[in-house]
Parts: sequence; C-alpha cells; structure tokens
Amino acid sequence: MVIVLTPAAVSHVEVFGEATGSIGETVVHNTRGDVTCTWTSTGTPLPEGADLSPKFDLKAGQYRLVVTDEQQQTASITYTVTQNRPLVIYPARVRHVDVYGQSTGSIERTVVSGGSGVYTPYWFSTVKDVSQDHSLQAKTDLPAGAYRIRVVDGVGASDEYTYEVRQSQELSIRKGAVRNATLHGRTGGFIASGKILGGIPPYELAWTRQQGGVEVNIDVPMMAANATILTTKRELRPGLYTLTVTDSMQASATAAYRVKEGPDKQYFEFASTRNFYRKSD
Repeated sequence: MVIVLTPAAVSHVEVFGEATGSIGETVVHNTRGDVTCTWTSTGTPLPEGADLSPKFDLKAGQYRLVVTDEQQQTASITYTVTQNRPLVIYPARVRHVDVYGQSTGSIERTVVSGGSGVYTPYWFSTVKDVSQDHSLQAKTDLPAGAYRIRVVDGVGASDEYTYEVRQSQELSIRKGAVRNATLHGRTGGFIASGKILGGIPPYELAWTRQQGGVEVNIDVPMMAANATILTTKRELRPGLYTLTVTDSMQASATAAYRVKEGPDKQYFEFASTRNFYRKSD
C-alpha cells in the first residue's frame, strides 16, 4: 500500500520578515509500523527529529516533509508559507524655505506600496503641529525643520521616513569700519568694505543718505552675482548712510553707517601747531 499524506492547514506571514507562519499537523495513512519524519526548509530551520505535529513561528519559505515507514516506503509533501510584500515609503520631493524664518516649505504627496489593508499615516515634527494629520497628501506652509512620517498598514506592518526642510542662511551684512570727514563741513569720510552673508544670489545693492529727513540715493542700484566683498565708499560728506541688500527671493538686510563731522579748521590748525611745538621740545 502507498503511504498517503493529508495536507495540513497553512497560516501565512502577514508582516514581511516576521516569523508568524504555521503548518498544522500532517496526517499519514497506510503506513506499516513507526514512521520517520525528515523536514527540510528554505525558511525557518526545523530541528532534527521533528515530527508530524504542528509547526509554529515560521518565516516565509518552503517546508518539505518526507515520511518513511519501517518498510522503507516514503511519501513527501511540500508546504509553502508566503508573506505580504514589505511596506515601503517612497520619499516625495521637498521644496525648501527660500527666505530665512518664513513658512514656505512643502512636501509633495507621499507614495506607499506593499503591506496589506488600509494605510494609516502618522506625522511628527517639533517645528509645526502635524499630529492631527493622518493623510499622505502634500504638506504646505512648512517652516524649516524635520518632519517624520510613520505609516502602519492593516496588519501592523510599518515603515517610516524623515523629511528635512531646509532654509537659506539669514541674509545679513558684515559692516566695514567708518572714517569720519577730514574737516568740518568737508568730505573725506569713507566706509570700508564689508561683506554680504547668507540669502540667495543674485543681490541688489542700494546706497542711500539721509538728507532733510528723506532717504536719497547716492548711487545707481547695482547687482552682485554672488556673496561678495562690498566696495569701499570714499569721499563721503558727514551724514547717515544706509546700505540695503535684497536677494533673489526678495529677502532684505540693511546696515546703517554714520560719518561724523571732522574737526573745525581753526581748531585743527591750532592742534597741529601745538603738536609741532611739542615735537620741537
């Protein structure tokens, strides 16, 4: 008589990579005497001497059982334990903040595949409250910072990804030194070169001088292709000067410089004479 094996029920792995599969008890018919069971597996290794009883905590793979009785008759059966595809988040494109300190960043719609059942997204951030957002749709009006998304499917599989919304360095001006006018009511003052820091080039540079309570341009606005050393301004009259730098995203920074009056001419000549006689002593 030929040995007959009645297949057992198989429980498959729901979460990719876990060991939650099982094979029920295999029933054997038409054997003579005791039987010997030999299991081979591409999934979870089974111990030598494993019998016909149910097998638990199995990973996905194939499990082959060979049964041999005392008359060396054999029969075999192969069980396949499958698993769902892995749950995977495909990162979306990020638009970064153009102007320092603003909330103009965005994250396009996040795409998810694999797993099983309905996806439930959870968002986390320390720079904006997104805890009540449970969608994969695009996110807008974001300040710079980290945004973490965790997606859980219908059987508990999960994946997560952290988006980083960056911003440009704050636009600022490193001021140069100021020298006052040489004499009272004369020119001769100058503003030493400085530097543009941060922002997004190109930059527009505009110099003005306060005159009668009104800001008056002292130069035609000029463009700078990148962060640059500012040209020294020479032969300046006493007054308050303002430099305004505007970058390509319309962020702006200003720096004020005051060129003071030089000494009175009569005092200057007296001081020079006194210094002369002191040097002659």
